[in-house]
Amino acid sequence: MRNKRMAAALALVFAAITGCSKDESPEQLIAQAKQYESKGDSKAAIIQLKNALQAAPDDAAARFALGRLYLKTGDAVSAEKELQRAIKLGSNRTEALPLLAKALLLQNKPQAVLDEIASLPPTASLLSLRGDALLALQKVDDSRQAFESALKLEPNNSEALRGLARHAMLKNDAAEVVRLADQAVAHHPADVDTLLFRADLDKAMGQLDAARAVYDKALKVAPDTAAAYLQKAYIDIGQRKYDDARADLAALKKLAPQNILAYHAQAQLAFAEGKYKQALDSVQVVLKVAPEHLPSQLLAGATHFALGSLPQAEQHLKKYVESDPRNVQARKMLASVYLGSSQPREALAQLAPFLDTSTDPALINIGGRAYLNLKQYDKATATYRRAIELQPTHAQSHIGLGLARMSMGDADGAVAAMRKGVELSPPTAIDAGIVLATTHLRLKQNDAAVAVLDQMLKRAPDNAVLLNLAGGAQLGKGDRAAARAAFQKSLQAQPSFFTAADNLARMELADKKLEPARQHYQAFLDKNPGSAQAMLALADIAIIDKKPADAIKWLEQAHAASPKVAGPGLRLTQQYLAAGEKRKALALISAMQVESPDDPQLLDMLGRVQAANDNKAAALEAYGRLAALQPRTTGMTARLAAAYEELGERGLAAEILRKASAERPDDVSLVLARAAVETRRGNYDQAVMFARDAQGRMPNRIPALIVEAEIREAQRKPELAIPVYQRALDLDKKSSPLRLKLANAYVHAGDPEEALKLVQRWRAESPKDRAIAVYLGERYFAHKKYQAAIDTFTGLLKEVPDNGIILNNLALAYAAVNDPRAVETAERALKALPQSGAVMDTLGWMLVEQGNLGRGLPLLKQAIAAEPNAADIRYHLAAALAKNNDKASARKELETLLSRKDDVAQAEQARALLKQL
Repeated sequence: MRNKRMAAALALVFAAITGCSKDESPEQLIAQAKQYESKGDSKAAIIQLKNALQAAPDDAAARFALGRLYLKTGDAVSAEKELQRAIKLGSNRTEALPLLAKALLLQNKPQAVLDEIASLPPTASLLSLRGDALLALQKVDDSRQAFESALKLEPNNSEALRGLARHAMLKNDAAEVVRLADQAVAHHPADVDTLLFRADLDKAMGQLDAARAVYDKALKVAPDTAAAYLQKAYIDIGQRKYDDARADLAALKKLAPQNILAYHAQAQLAFAEGKYKQALDSVQVVLKVAPEHLPSQLLAGATHFALGSLPQAEQHLKKYVESDPRNVQARKMLASVYLGSSQPREALAQLAPFLDTSTDPALINIGGRAYLNLKQYDKATATYRRAIELQPTHAQSHIGLGLARMSMGDADGAVAAMRKGVELSPPTAIDAGIVLATTHLRLKQNDAAVAVLDQMLKRAPDNAVLLNLAGGAQLGKGDRAAARAAFQKSLQAQPSFFTAADNLARMELADKKLEPARQHYQAFLDKNPGSAQAMLALADIAIIDKKPADAIKWLEQAHAASPKVAGPGLRLTQQYLAAGEKRKALALISAMQVESPDDPQLLDMLGRVQAANDNKAAALEAYGRLAALQPRTTGMTARLAAAYEELGERGLAAEILRKASAERPDDVSLVLARAAVETRRGNYDQAVMFARDAQGRMPNRIPALIVEAEIREAQRKPELAIPVYQRALDLDKKSSPLRLKLANAYVHAGDPEEALKLVQRWRAESPKDRAIAVYLGERYFAHKKYQAAIDTFTGLLKEVPDNGIILNNLALAYAAVNDPRAVETAERALKALPQSGAVMDTLGWMLVEQGNLGRGLPLLKQAIAAEPNAADIRYHLAAALAKNNDKASARKELETLLSRKDDVAQAEQARALLKQL
């Protein structure tokens, strides 16, 4: 056993069974099998032995020969089965049991080996098998004694020498390992197992050419040695000799078509060539037969990560790390997965045993990224600085430091660090340049971005990513023609680069040109028929175009194209729900969840769909399983709490947040989430306590102050919210949102005059602040200062002529003074905001008041459909129905309005109208 962790996934060969010829006796078939074996054709030999056993199933010699051949070709499971039956049928135990023991060892059944050989007299071979079994059981001293005893009986026994070499490996005594391996080869130059051991040793020491030569020597001795082809394939993949690797695997599959490790090597080859879907298909074959095969778990994790399937990648990598916790590369990969799925705390937990002492800049960089994501910018900066101290020329560390400085608001320092990263990059490298150019684009430094991209394009003139960024820079400069040309060139350089096609389509969408946008996506799909991204984009176009059936068609195709990726299936489930296809949604998400039972996203969606199907118990069960998953991200915890609230289980929501906060006491966002839940539960004092706790722990106290003020407003104590909003505004004196919140608090507290004075003052201080100007116009309207409102809104429209909100407000102000321009202005507002319920209500009600029920009533019905909780719209609809002499429908709308528990401004009008009906 070269590695006991691989023993559960050894090569299993399932040879085709053909019918036994009526003209050949079992003896003749066995003789033919021997002839095939002598020629190195084990596959044909196995077939003939199976044919013989069809005629004579109790032939012990055939069973023994078949078991020995299965063992030779690596099918340990079948070898054990046949050798056990041969022994029961009378085969020589002394001859058969050592072979059976080897088959058991290959399946990692060391105790069974000891039990089977206990009754046999000790020989050098049996003592070596005993040593192998004891070593697998980690009984190191007993194992060594067994090998030493074997050498006393047979001084140069190859199995014993190999066993002692493995003991030397445990002591990291490389010289002794080589000496023992060479001794074994010298005395047994034609022993295939010894040659394979020596080749594996060369491979482990990095002497790949020497290893390949010894594997070739083993194949000359025994052409049907599957392990030699397999290990040669691994070497060729590592050296990027992909054609040679394909030849090795072709020879292996011809010899043993169902060899499971051949599928692992095939997966590695596909992964190395960037064929990730093919890699996943191959590695899943291995895991179905041998789910504990750690190299396949690791490869499956890497493949899912490359495909963007982060939950599945996490499952495989976690399983690997649990079995091999000291494997730094696996932990680095799992940490990267956690970063990709917004779980930076979990990423740091994976790196914790190594981060503070590591001298690996790549590992330290992952830690820096985790600190960045946690917004612990000081720690991120310190981490990247340590990486730079360890290796000043490590470009990625300078780039990371630049990102940290950028996050701290030091744009100049960020650009300087990133430029250093670009300077330190190899002459042909472009990654650092891409980050620097992207940073310039974020800072709206389009000319600087163009300069960097021009430099990078000299290094890689046909790089699709660079050309795409160049398009973005030109778009930022306002040169749409140059941008379009750059995006097109990017797509020409790499026809499968979806981002460039997406940018071309988005340019059309920005101009509200749906059909040209659709054509861009369709053209991309024509060249890339399996692109789920293009299908999802076409679904988005269909939704914008109000074609839900087409959207479902595209989403179904996207899911069919990528059934193992959660995204398309989740989108399709959502669309089914939106279309009222609750059963279809349930069938789809249930099937997906069975395939990936621990995927948090799928469990969350399953809960939503069960709730939509009015199965609260099943929904709670799904969310209960979601709650049991560890670790959980802050976002998923908040979503879980929201789900419980949607199901009316606010107590469970509070409890899930309490537990999460206990697990992550430094996570202030969880404290604020607890404040929100307690507010909705009516526990206002408890909610305020949480908000104040967060205020004391946050560098920026404003969000927590806002939460406290909003709690007071929910408590219907706006007078207590006013000083809290004021404290927040003192920290950010020109914040429009805070100003508006404070003004609204004064209004709710019964002091609208103070609100108006404040807004007038702010308008004078910040004349370019449109949000304040709009709110000032609304306050003028509320104070019935209609001309002032009209003047304010008219002035704003000179700056933004087609703003639907301003047009709607102006229309209302015109209507208040009976200005005939009201309807025309409302029409313009609806053109600008065709989906707005408020705007439909404005125009619809004006038309009704003018007696135009034919057009006004349908608009009001559309408005209430868009905003079913808007009391004023429902009252207008009821009044319009009454005018249309539809008293029953009007009464229904009024009763719905008056049934609301909260105060409704139109309540008195509604009761009066209801009496009239």
